[in-house]
Order: sequence, then structure tokens, then C-alpha cells
Amino acid sequence: GDYSGPQGAREVLRHPLTEAAVLETARGGMLRRGLAFTAVDVALVTNVSDDHFGEYGIDTLDELAETKLMVAKSLKPEGRLVLNADDPMLARYGETRWANIDWFGFDGDDVLIGRAEAAVFVQDGTMVLREGKRIRSLGRIDDMPLAVHGLARYNIANLMGAAFTAWRLGVGIDVVRSVLERFGRQHEDNPGRLQRYRIRGFDVLTDYAHNP
Repeated sequence: GDYSGPQGAREVLRHPLTEAAVLETARGGMLRRGLAFTAVDVALVTNVSDDHFGEYGIDTLDELAETKLMVAKSLKPEGRLVLNADDPMLARYGETRWANIDWFGFDGDDVLIGRAEAAVFVQDGTMVLREGKRIRSLGRIDDMPLAVHGLARYNIANLMGAAFTAWRLGVGIDVVRSVLERFGRQHEDNPGRLQRYRIRGFDVLTDYAHNP
């Protein structure tokens, strides 16, 4: 369900069978009740966009960036912060605050990506992971259902961030690649999010469409 506040996180983390948790941490939940956790291995911030203004005293992009980056305060000393190098606010705030940053983005020649010890970016239509000087393929963008033949750039960015986070958590490259190539082919994978149907010769898109 859409359960991205602290209460949902607490229920998952307190469950006796939980070994690992991936938690969506919403801006509203953090502003209302703070973080529900104190020590994480990886924190990911995908973007800072001009929505949700006027709520809980947040009226500017700078204030929104500060809010979203609250998740970094829960990082363990050796934890990694995964940020989108293509987002101007994250590029501006990132390096001034934290040392252990992993950058992802569309341009492998970006300054932030170039000097990072590891990075995920797009090269000749392929998503790649660079660790030091070693580059490994995460698959062709055209083979990833959520990329919609490369048209859904925001989804490609989200996929880069998710792949990077999974790898930092110890998930193997082959597993990451197979999920990127599979997830989204079935409507059951992601209900209500950019689902595409072919009906009587027309393409029909179904999407939650709750922000620009």
C-alpha cells in the first residue's frame, strides 16, 4: 500500500521475520513525525521538484531539499548516500554536507560522476556501473519495460538510483540486471503506475498522475 510514513516503517522494522527493509520515506511523514529509524546502510534521494509547496512550512526548493536530505542523518558512519547528479538542488547540497556520496545520472562525463569512486550512468543506450575504472553493463535501456523505449527519463533516473542502491546493499550485478529487464512487463508488477494497454488500435495509459 501507499504507506510511506514512520508508522509503516516501524511496522516493517518491528516484524520478527524482517531481515532487511527498503523504506519509502515521504516528505510529509518526516515533517510530521520525523524518521522512524536511526541507522541505515544506504539512503537514496532521487530528485527535488517544485511540488508540495505550502505544506508544513515548506515554501521553497531549498527548504524542500533540506527536508528530503533528512534521510542522510540516519546513515551509519560507513553508509552511502545515493544522489541524482542531474538534479540541480542535490548537486548543490550533496558535496557540501557528506563525504560518502554515490552519484548517478545520464551523463558519464558529468564532473560529479567523474570524480565519484563509483557511479551509475547511461553510455550508448546502456545503463552502466563504474567502480573505479571498471565498467559493467546493467542492461540496455530499450530492454527495460519501465523506461518505455527511453521516453520515460524520470523512470530511467529512478531505475539508476534503485540499481545503485541494491548494488551497495550487496545484491549481485546479474540479479540487478535481470530485475531491470523484467520488472514492469506485467501489470501486476506496479499497479496504477504508467500501465499501458492496447485497445482497439489505441494506446491507453493508466497512471496515478498525482504530480507533474
